[in-house]
Amino acid sequence: MGREVIGSNKLVRNLLLPAALVGLTIIQTGCGIVPGVRDRLLDYRTEQPRTEPLELPDHLEPRVFDELLIIPDVDRDTTLSSDEEFEVPRTQPLMTVETETRVLLRESEADQWLLVLLPPEEVWINVLAYFDRKKIPLAEIEPQKGVVISDWLSDGNSDEPARYRATLREGIRAGITEIRLHQQKQNQNDWVQVVDDHKSTDTEQTFKLASIQEFLTASINPADTAVSFLARNLTTGNRTHIKQTKEGVPLLFIGAEFPRAWSLLGPALRDLEVEIEDRDRSAGRFYLNIESVIRADEPGFFVRLFSNDDTEQAPAIWLQVKRVKDGVQVQLEIESIDDEDEFNDQAETFLKNLESRLG
Repeated sequence: MGREVIGSNKLVRNLLLPAALVGLTIIQTGCGIVPGVRDRLLDYRTEQPRTEPLELPDHLEPRVFDELLIIPDVDRDTTLSSDEEFEVPRTQPLMTVETETRVLLRESEADQWLLVLLPPEEVWINVLAYFDRKKIPLAEIEPQKGVVISDWLSDGNSDEPARYRATLREGIRAGITEIRLHQQKQNQNDWVQVVDDHKSTDTEQTFKLASIQEFLTASINPADTAVSFLARNLTTGNRTHIKQTKEGVPLLFIGAEFPRAWSLLGPALRDLEVEIEDRDRSAGRFYLNIESVIRADEPGFFVRLFSNDDTEQAPAIWLQVKRVKDGVQVQLEIESIDDEDEFNDQAETFLKNLESRLG
């Protein structure tokens, strides 16, 4: 009797073990292998609702990623004969990037602004970072217009609240940004340009171009700068060029309104170390010191034209600024000259140097 029970147990184990293995296999692989049973393993793919592709606004463009590891084409005909020597090429030096950005404080008559040697879309984020660092509440932020306006602020040393506006716009030359500051008192409608001075309250001292200049100089790194796509509308490209009249007279065209062009020419002449003896805004003239023009031209035509002994008798020389369509044109004029062709050649060089220093 006992032998029969033991034998039957062995038979049961022999029958159940294969059945258990088959069941385990079915559980792991799904129901698709069982006839008549539908596999629901991939139903989630079809039952999930499909969404439409993301559509970007008209003023934005999708970012295109270039290949990071490009495999160059290999010239298969590179087998060397036994008598040839192969020299391993030197590795090319890494491209160095200048990390120091020049942020200049410009001033011309009553106008004062910051000149940053970066495009507006790169400067915009850093200007916002300045207000955030100073914990200044902002009422309006308009990157498309390049305008940031603070909330109404009061200072313990001043009874009258005021708000401030920072304006960014592209310089006359591409890749340059101008920053200007204005203030508005609560009982006034007009915005007044902020000019740096030593007599100011603590709040007013925060809204100084010198303070923003110090922050931007320390924070901007051209090698690692974020870009605001909304502020890209501020970039329009270069708006200066040299052209000639039919008579061969060189002219510098500046695509800006007369007041702005006039304020830019003064600092540009100072960068050339050309002394301005007098200026007549109504006539559109910068009267230049002939000796400083000679120094700026050395060696050149003006040096040959005048010696140190006769500069007192030299004819007057000036920049003539004239309003034209879509901007102004600038011409270097002289009172009298014998060789007009050579003067025009040197005047063109002078205007090109002046153009390179325009903000």
